Amino acid sequence: MGLLDKAGEIDKKPAAKAKPAAKAKPVAKAKPAAKAKPAAKAKPAAKPKPVREKRERVRRERPDKGFPSDFVPAGKTNRAAAWVVNFIWNWGVIIAVLSIIISGAMADMTWLLAGGLLLPIVNVFFIPAKFGRNIGQFVSRTKFVSYKGETPIFLHGIMTNINAPMFFMGLGFLLNTGIGNNSSDGLNATMLVLCILCFAFPLSEFIFKKVVGKDYGQGMWDKIFASYLVHHVPTGKETGWLARLESLGEFGAKRIAKIDEKRAAAAADSDAADDDS
Repeated sequence: MGLLDKAGEIDKKPAAKAKPAAKAKPVAKAKPAAKAKPAAKAKPAAKPKPVREKRERVRRERPDKGFPSDFVPAGKTNRAAAWVVNFIWNWGVIIAVLSIIISGAMADMTWLLAGGLLLPIVNVFFIPAKFGRNIGQFVSRTKFVSYKGETPIFLHGIMTNINAPMFFMGLGFLLNTGIGNNSSDGLNATMLVLCILCFAFPLSEFIFKKVVGKDYGQGMWDKIFASYLVHHVPTGKETGWLARLESLGEFGAKRIAKIDEKRAAAAADSDAADDDS
């Protein structure tokens, strides 16, 4: 009986309430599709670089450094006159003072020597810088011009006047070489080398003028600076110191004309003698 009673009690119990079904989760909204990025603009094709035409190298023509056609080359007498006057003006006093000193005369030559050094400085630097010519050129009525017909640069005047001082320096070094002395010291090689170098300046100038520049009497420095010694014709409008310096040319012109006449007469006589023979 007991088992039947228990079964009946079980039947009498109310059925357990069914659990409500779980609410369905809301479906997630689909994300809007991402906007498609606009396609990148295609870069325009690079323009082809223009082909550079090769420029033909034009060779610069060297300027003609020949004698300027607007001038007349200075004659031999004018050249000689210019050289003689410049040499006497520049070095005459110095040579006289050194001769007196070498002779052993007991005298104070300080002021004379200072004056002798001042003369070439004035003639090489100051007068050419102011007037473009030196004393010898004023007397001989000559001047230097470049191949362009202009006054050469100032350095030309300095270098053309370097031969005389180099010659004197060479003589001084020669006296100190020991040549001709009977001393036991022997020959001073240093002084000998300096002597040769100093003598090389006037010697090379002389050879150059006789061999290379003989057509227009150009020296080595004249050729380097493309300069020529030509006749100078005064304008007659000179004033002041320039007029005074130009007046030196009147005296020089008369003397040069007489020398040229004597040379022409001597040449005529020699030609006549050759014809008679």
